[in-house]
Amino acid sequence: MKLSQLTSAQLGELSKLVALKEKLQAELHAVESKLENLGATGGSGAKRRGRPPGKPAKASGAKRGPKKGSKPGYLKAKVVEALKSAGAAGLTIKELAAKVGSKPNNLNSWFYTTGKKVAKKLGDGKYALTGK
Repeated sequence: MKLSQLTSAQLGELSKLVALKEKLQAELHAVESKLENLGATGGSGAKRRGRPPGKPAKASGAKRGPKKGSKPGYLKAKVVEALKSAGAAGLTIKELAAKVGSKPNNLNSWFYTTGKKVAKKLGDGKYALTGK
C-alpha cells in the first residue's frame, strides 16, 4: 500500500486504528505492570501449587521402582490364583485383599469391571471363579 494512493477516508480510518492500537498497548502495559507487582508481593494469598518451599526438585532422569500393578493383568493373575486355591467356597473381599496385597476398594472396583468376566459373587458376600 502506497501512501500517495490512500483516499482521505482510508487515511481517517488508518488514523483511528493507530489511535486504538496505542490505547490498547497502554492498557496492556498497565495490566503487565500489575501482574509483575503481584508476583513481587506474593500474590493475593491464593494457595501456591507445586512442591513446598525448601523441598528439592527431583532429578529429571530419576526412575522410581516398579509399582505392583503397573503391568497389565497383574491384579487379575493374583486374584485368579487366590480364588483357585480357595475353591468353590470362595473368598470375601477382605480375605482376598489380604492374600493379594491390595486394598479392598480396589478389588471391589476390579470385580465390578474386569472381575465379573472371571468370577461370580456368591450369596454370602464371597467371590469364586466361574466355571469358564
